[in-house]
Amino acid sequence: MNRFAIKLLVFVVFAGLTHLIAGYHMNGHTDTNYLRFTPSGNKGLIMGNSRAAQAICPDDLSAHEGLFNAAFALNTSPYGEAYSAYLMKQLNQQDKDQFFVFCVDPWSLSSAMNPETGEDIWVEQSKFMATTSTIADPNWEFILEQYSYGWGNIIREHYRPTSGMYLHKNGWLEVMREYNQERATKRRIDKLGGYKREVFIQNKPSKNRKVWLQKLIREMKSRGKVLMVRIPVHPDFFEMEQTFWPGFEKEMNDMASKEGVVFWSPRALNEELYFNDGHHMNYKSSHRFSQLLNQEIEAVKQGGRR
Repeated sequence: MNRFAIKLLVFVVFAGLTHLIAGYHMNGHTDTNYLRFTPSGNKGLIMGNSRAAQAICPDDLSAHEGLFNAAFALNTSPYGEAYSAYLMKQLNQQDKDQFFVFCVDPWSLSSAMNPETGEDIWVEQSKFMATTSTIADPNWEFILEQYSYGWGNIIREHYRPTSGMYLHKNGWLEVMREYNQERATKRRIDKLGGYKREVFIQNKPSKNRKVWLQKLIREMKSRGKVLMVRIPVHPDFFEMEQTFWPGFEKEMNDMASKEGVVFWSPRALNEELYFNDGHHMNYKSSHRFSQLLNQEIEAVKQGGRR
């Protein structure tokens, strides 16, 4: 074997080992979605978008331990066929005493509409949540197809994280940002403007997404208890959502009543909690909200509510 071939072999072996080692270093610092595609060993699920991902910490839910926060983001996990397929892959198929928290808001049940047909545009179908087929650890499919940085960065971020966000093994996305009223106000104004220019104009309440939500509720009811929740937001955001979908709460109450489940919408907390941008809770408020949610879960498990 000539010298060039030896060098090439050494390089290939070294590169292969580097990638193998990097794969085993993926964690909540290196990617803020990866752990949702590894086995969770859950005893129930928390569902919704980024509002839920940041607001609900399963560690605070002692009334039913082992819940997994399976919420992603607005354009990744609205209720629909793709999100339902992911949830069924992450679902504990054996346990019949589980608990399921469905986080609902106007955005998780709305769609941009095709201007010619008036039908839903299923934006999530092209996202990683829909295209990643496996739940595994390590999840080589996710790493190969979705991790867009050099693999050496995996090891670097594992030991020296820089993003300020951490995805816990239980699915909670912790944004490690201390609350600052002036900065939070600026972010809220910017995010509200973005929603009003884009989502508010493009999206419409979706009957089809409501159907998928109802299907999921019925599926999960056969496996345990269910609670529907509208997560608090800053009053400015709540006002915009009321304008976008005035009858939203009545429709959710009607669905909950029809399915025999509880719908909890703690509006008073809109004024009491702190939000990093009006839409997402500050991590300290997330703990407080999760503790209040824990009381609701306990009440539902006991056959009633507070």
